[in-house]
Amino acid sequence: MLNPVVQDITASGVTLDADAIARRLAISLSELAATIGVSRNTLAAKPTSAKAESALRPLAKIIALVAEATGSMDRAVIWFKYNPILSLGTKTPMEHVRDGHADWVLGHIENVLNGVYA
Repeated sequence: MLNPVVQDITASGVTLDADAIARRLAISLSELAATIGVSRNTLAAKPTSAKAESALRPLAKIIALVAEATGSMDRAVIWFKYNPILSLGTKTPMEHVRDGHADWVLGHIENVLNGVYA
């Protein structure tokens, strides 16, 4: 069962804070925008717009699921930024998200959480 944080992130109507996510990942708002595939102006001018929300939601879900599994938000951030997913090549989860494949990363996480060797 998903913890309340993950359920909140996956629920529609929950506002995600782009600035807080960027700070948590220790990246600039511009880098966050590039990672999720929106313009920096979208995040800066209209951080709660539907476009920003839909782009941020998969990233937030990835971080929340990994944080729940590892027991630490810091570990989740380190994994997301620096550890390649070898079953998907040599790219890190952050690079896969930047390439538009957040769904691959989510699928990998779900497989691992379900006991599939990855």
